[in-house]
Amino acid sequence: AISFTFQLWSVVTTPFIPEFYSSIMMGHHILATITSYLALQYQTYHYYIMVFLALSEVSSLPLVIMGMAKYYPSHFGFMKAVAEPLFVVLFVYYRVIVWNR
Repeated sequence: AISFTFQLWSVVTTPFIPEFYSSIMMGHHILATITSYLALQYQTYHYYIMVFLALSEVSSLPLVIMGMAKYYPSHFGFMKAVAEPLFVVLFVYYRVIVWNR
């Protein structure tokens, strides 16, 4: 229920944030909301909860650093250089390899 609520909230609020409002982002949030609803409806969360709510979000942490570096380059410049390749590695591992097991 938490994931569904979070995804639904992102669908409602994204249009009010110009930097994030695009057809790609809205499509992503709508599909994530539908997936979350179906997983909740058909009781598959108990099995997949660690992948959907925990492990897959690990790869998002470097994205936060990269976003902060965009607005504060003097403070996060070096961290951005580390975060970019780290994001690629984590994304491929968790969202490609682990999800396809």
